Order: sequence, then C-alpha cells, then structure tokens
Amino acid sequence: MKSVQGRITLNRREARNTYRMRVAFEPFPARVDAGQFIHVRALPSEWDPLLRRPFSIMDAGEEGGNVSSWDLLYLVQGRVSGLMTEMQPGARLDVLGPLGHGYRPVPDAGRHLLVGGGVGVPPLYFLARQLLSRHQVAADRVVALVGARSADLLACVDDFRALGIPVRVSTDDGTAFEKGRVTDLMRREARPGDAIYTCGPEGMLHAVVALARDLQLSCQVSVERNMGCGLGACKTCVVDMRVPPGAPPKYRTTCREGPVFDAGDLP
Repeated sequence: MKSVQGRITLNRREARNTYRMRVAFEPFPARVDAGQFIHVRALPSEWDPLLRRPFSIMDAGEEGGNVSSWDLLYLVQGRVSGLMTEMQPGARLDVLGPLGHGYRPVPDAGRHLLVGGGVGVPPLYFLARQLLSRHQVAADRVVALVGARSADLLACVDDFRALGIPVRVSTDDGTAFEKGRVTDLMRREARPGDAIYTCGPEGMLHAVVALARDLQLSCQVSVERNMGCGLGACKTCVVDMRVPPGAPPKYRTTCREGPVFDAGDLP
C-alpha cells in the first residue's frame, strides 16, 4: 500500500454516466491483484468532501515489477464522482492503494467464468488479463459473461474481446445482445469443474452465489460496501459471515479482509 499523488492522463466517457480514468505516478514496487481497490481523494487541497471513495482497479501499468499507473471505471452517482468527470488530463489526484485482497485463481479449474454486471465488470477484465499473462491460462479457458440493465450501460465488452477470450453479453431490457439476466448466461455456460468469479450489484451477487451452489461450483465474490477509512479501522464496511446454527454472529471488514470473499463463507 502506498499514498501517491497521481497525474490524470485519461478521463473519458465509456457508457451512460460511466467514465474511465487513468492515473499515472512514479513507479513503485508492488504486486497488484485483480479485485483489489484504490481509495481516492478527489480534491487533495480541500477538506470537503472529507472522506476518500473506493474504486476497483480495472487495470495497472507495470514496469519490471513496479506499478506506474491505475485505471478505474467509475459510475457518476454522487458528488465525488461528479467532480471526477470534470478533471482534465494533467490534474492531480490523491490515491491510496492497492488495498484489500483480490481474486485467487483456481489452478485446476476447467474454465474460469467471469460473471459481471454494470460497473462490477472492470475488476473482472483485470482478472482476465492476469489469468492470460500472469497465470498462463489459455484464452479459450476464460469466459466473460457481461450483463447490464440496458445497452447504454454496457462497459468493457470490447476490452474483453481484445483479449481474444469468449464473451457472452445480455441486457435486462433486450436493447442489445441477448435479453435476460447475466445469470441466464451463467446457467447455460457453466460446466462441472468451472470456477466462478463475480462482481456487480448486490442482488446479482446473491443470484450468482445461489446458482453456483446449485451447480456445485467454486465461487469468489467481490463485495461492495461504503467505506470510511479503507484500512479496517472504522468498521463501517463489515459483512456477515456464515456461522453454524446457534453460533454468535461473525463479521469481516470488506476493505481489509475483502473485498473478495469465497462464496462458501457468505450467508
């Protein structure tokens, strides 16, 4: 983990209310795993807004074991993300990261199914890239299943295709590709021995986890929560863990012990 003053080199609209930003900085030694996140302070010289905001890492520039940039895909849904859309290349951004624990690729999986919805898709693109490069997985053993409410909210589809992996896409309203939920794609695509990795809206995550259990497939889930500190101190981002009947509740922090959890540990 490192606090850096980054320089924005890219900030462009990718879909409705969705932007891609690249933050470059002096390279520093670090290992970045897909599923980790960064904590951003949009106005480094101001106290309002006070708290940082978490964003998953979509990609990382790496040079000889050093990290030199982070890409993030963000949805405009509040004051901070609104301010970020106005930042031009050359502007400075205060970033803390990489934080949390990412996905842990299953080495003996038949295939790796990446199931994403909305702005939950970017860390899965990063995972696909790392599966191909870092873990030397063949492209036909990585499948991206991408869903969105409508065509104008789809993101990263072309990025996945550029990797040469199979891509399946659905929209809830049928405005593009196949009409239906991303879990419909998953049910049709999944085979025994596949590993599931997912990120997206909470309702979608519950459906993916339930389906993975029905199909008896391993599943890793990236959970989204509001965060105050991003370091595990404030406990605002805790999630319930599965416990035996009658046992006291058990919680883990999303920022420090997540955001990626094994589906078997979740209720």
